[in-house]
Amino acid sequence: MDPLSIVASSFTLVGVLAKLGEAANSAFHCASALKKDDKQYKQTARDLQSLVNIINQLDSLKKEISEIDDARIQSFNIDQKALDEHLDSAKELEKTLQKHQKHMRGWRRIWSGVRFTFGSEHIKSDLDRSTDRVRNLFGCVSSLHATIQTALALSTREICVSTTQQAIAHHGVTGEKLNRVSLVVEHTAHEVSATRDIIMEIHGMQRQLTFGTSCRPNAETNTKPRSFIVPYPRNPCFVGREDLLCKISACLTPPDEGSSGRAFCVHGLPGIGKTHTAIEFAYRQKEDGNFTHIFWISADSVEKLEQGLVGIARDLGLASSTVIEDRDKLVGLARSWLEKPHDASWLLILDNVDSSQVLNPYWSAFNGGSVLITSRDMIHGLAAVITSPTDSDCVEAFSLPEGAEFIRKRLSTRRIQGLDENTAGDLASKLGLYPLFLDQMVTVIESEPEPVPLSQMHELLKIEFGDELFQNIKPDSPWYQDSAGAAIETHIMKLDKQYRLGLGTIAFFDPDNIPEQLLLSKDPKVACFENEAKLRVILSRLRKSSFIGTASKGIGDDCKRINIHRLVRDCALRMCPDHQMAFDNAVHLLRQAFPLHHFSRDHMVEYWEVCEKFQPHVLTLHQQYIHLKTVDAIPLRSSFEFIDLIYSCAWYMCERGRFDISKTLIDSCLEGYEEIISREHTQAGVPSTIPAAFLSDLYTVQQFYHTEATSDISMIDLARKALNIREDAVKEGLLDPHHPNRANGFMNVGVAMAWEDPKGAIEMHDRALEIRLHVHSDYKDDQIHGLALNYLNVGRCWLLVDDLNTAASCFEKSLDIIKAREQKLRKQFTLTAWATSALGTVRAYQEDFPSALELLLEALELHVDVMGDKHPKTLSCYYRLAWVYHKLGNFEPAQQILQHLLTIYNSKHPIPIPDLARTKFKLSQVLLDQGAPPSHWNTLRIEAKSHLAEIAGGTHEDVSSEDENTYDRYIVYFLR
Repeated sequence: MDPLSIVASSFTLVGVLAKLGEAANSAFHCASALKKDDKQYKQTARDLQSLVNIINQLDSLKKEISEIDDARIQSFNIDQKALDEHLDSAKELEKTLQKHQKHMRGWRRIWSGVRFTFGSEHIKSDLDRSTDRVRNLFGCVSSLHATIQTALALSTREICVSTTQQAIAHHGVTGEKLNRVSLVVEHTAHEVSATRDIIMEIHGMQRQLTFGTSCRPNAETNTKPRSFIVPYPRNPCFVGREDLLCKISACLTPPDEGSSGRAFCVHGLPGIGKTHTAIEFAYRQKEDGNFTHIFWISADSVEKLEQGLVGIARDLGLASSTVIEDRDKLVGLARSWLEKPHDASWLLILDNVDSSQVLNPYWSAFNGGSVLITSRDMIHGLAAVITSPTDSDCVEAFSLPEGAEFIRKRLSTRRIQGLDENTAGDLASKLGLYPLFLDQMVTVIESEPEPVPLSQMHELLKIEFGDELFQNIKPDSPWYQDSAGAAIETHIMKLDKQYRLGLGTIAFFDPDNIPEQLLLSKDPKVACFENEAKLRVILSRLRKSSFIGTASKGIGDDCKRINIHRLVRDCALRMCPDHQMAFDNAVHLLRQAFPLHHFSRDHMVEYWEVCEKFQPHVLTLHQQYIHLKTVDAIPLRSSFEFIDLIYSCAWYMCERGRFDISKTLIDSCLEGYEEIISREHTQAGVPSTIPAAFLSDLYTVQQFYHTEATSDISMIDLARKALNIREDAVKEGLLDPHHPNRANGFMNVGVAMAWEDPKGAIEMHDRALEIRLHVHSDYKDDQIHGLALNYLNVGRCWLLVDDLNTAASCFEKSLDIIKAREQKLRKQFTLTAWATSALGTVRAYQEDFPSALELLLEALELHVDVMGDKHPKTLSCYYRLAWVYHKLGNFEPAQQILQHLLTIYNSKHPIPIPDLARTKFKLSQVLLDQGAPPSHWNTLRIEAKSHLAEIAGGTHEDVSSEDENTYDRYIVYFLR
């Protein structure tokens, strides 16, 4: 294939390769484990790792490939017949890859079992056969990667035939295929030379990516980083800080391979220039090529640090493009990549770290590279992680020459008299040499309609802002920072009310990366941003005044983004002309972007990607709301729109297993609901703004949280409260009798009472199914997820009453429904994992152990992919797998799984005592049946019994029986 034709056919190929890479990655781990016991698998592991690396690189080229449109390809005058032939060839290759992909998925299914039993000869022989097949793809995949790399460079400009010949031959593409490309161009010698340089630079990168080779960048062969995640453009007016930059470079620039990690902390007052110094350092390192990867994370909270690690995993191609993967899993993948030794040298910039508690859980992963930290204060305890006391420095105000240079740079495009170093230095000195304050004041100077001599600028500013503002703008003044804040506030007050309201609205969002499209209102409700023209005018004015900056585009999208300095944000909120209106504006804009919980109240899985994108802004809005009401005593009124937004976010957080955050949101929802109801009671005759059944939805998400995370309230009472509210709404004509939400009410009661009264629970589930299956219902399409969940839940109840055939039938129906939905939406749902695990369990009860084992291994893979390996449901699936291994008499994998579970349960806060007790009891049984001496299992049995007594609230004697059912009784229903 000629390079441009292969690009045209790569849209389908790269997607298939990404799936193949995901499977190959699991196979690589399998081979890596096996090589510990058998040296012959070392080459297998190396071969598979090579394939994974190349496929990940191909996957990372998708965006660039997508930008080569048909018009650009046609401009190269490619013969259409030849192109069609290549597309046919591509389809054949795709079929081949899909065949291998199907075979390799088998590896992934058995991988969970393999990790606990490395001695299986069957697994080894299967790995041998599969590896032989996949080796045949190496040449094809390698050539594809090299050719696409070249084609991407060639597609950026027209090139003379001789340069094309040289580039294609250089990458090993046969010369005879060149005849299918006809390029007739006229170029200057300079353009041809520049093009050749681009091709050679890409080839230099390619040498690092082919299997069996590694190349560490050095001073002689600098290359651009393979990854460069910095969310800010370079500051064209950056000045000075050379001594500080040299200190950072001396500490962090990678020394000889094998050295331990390095860290440097830059700290200082807000607005003093810490972030801009880090940005400049990142861009200089990009130019110098000292690092193969440069990453940036805004780390002012654990949530945002983890979000940054997820971004790193996706940038490195560690994430799958086919599933909505668990956040913890992606964080773990990023940490593993950062921890493991390889030929990469990386720089990680952690911006706005305010506490060592944010870093503590992750610091061990950062020891393999260079870490630059920015912080307001020298972080307490940081001395334990930096290599010496000199590896930190306080950023001070500008020196006099730096201040002068900054003013001259900023004003160089304007015709201002006296723009010499002495006059600029004198003005900088009078303005306190505080970078953010200087920046603010220069924007005022720039906004003057007529140029004013620089020597008169200080007097002009004193007249405009007041003489008292400048009295404490001195670096040695204790009010230095406060005065800078006061100056910003005074500057904000110079804005028209509409601009201040717009800035106040922006201040409710996550400050680091705000998509401009998020701010565009789709209706006149947000007057300041009601159309594109208004939005452009306001953002332009705020940029000119240095109140907002420009952030880089997001990964995988072309949306323009802005950021706002935290000090400016705080000032904007204080100076906002109408806090309530700004808050309501932010709520309205976020409701347009964040997927609200659908009226059918299903699990929103198809919207997870969008939820993840905008949840930082919803969480920031919620934090600002709490802070303004409690700390600043600003009486913000809650609204149904607000509680509906954070209710939807709380549901999403529960779905992803982030229960600590969801609980905070649920509490605010309930408080907001009470506040609105109380306020509306005083307004006689005015209809309520809250839908009749919404309180039942709040109870349902509260039940969801407690069912998954705790057992400290009565689930039955909560579920019945929610059901009664819905039934009252039906009686009053406010809720359709066939509405999915009414069916949910009966189903949730069935879930709550399943263990205590499974037959009664079946009646409740059947009531829900009657509503969902009603032939005249207008909600059939909205009942699909609920119907699948309903069958899963009623199947669990049939399992509790020992009707195994009916239970299996229900689980199979659930899987049929949800898999059809997955295929239609091309999304992977958590419900598939749950139903597969349930069906595997019932097959074990039916003593069909081969089917049970296969289903549970498949379920475990799905759980880990979508929910992570520490989610309670994933851990429950691990337990069931160990249970089946025990039933089969395969004690070794059962023992290893259970020990793995104990490690995880003991690391959780708080420790889930019922799960810990059940696991210890089961492990003691496995060891006993394995023939281990009593000293190996008796202690576990005593500890399990002690835990059981603690749960039961009595003494050892209070626990009359001790078997699996006794321990199961105290496990949260969904985890049994």
